[in-house]
Amino acid sequence: MEGREKLREFVGLVFARTPPARKRYREGFFTDGQRLIWEYPRATPNGDQMDFVESMELNDEGLICQHRVYWGWFGLRVLQRDECRR
Repeated sequence: MEGREKLREFVGLVFARTPPARKRYREGFFTDGQRLIWEYPRATPNGDQMDFVESMELNDEGLICQHRVYWGWFGLRVLQRDECRR
């Protein structure tokens, strides 16, 4: 998707359907100034959460030009069972 309005629509849908297992525990990130990567591990100090890795490529102005999400098995199964808030 491209553009701020499309992104706002998408983020609104994501937050409206966020499963209870989607928490935001993470430790640190990696960057080389052009790529930014971090992990949400399944196991946390407070129990399991959806596991995935986010990777963003940034342009020369520091804006996101590519964004990818790689799902772990726990998080993928939450999505497959459609455990979203309604």
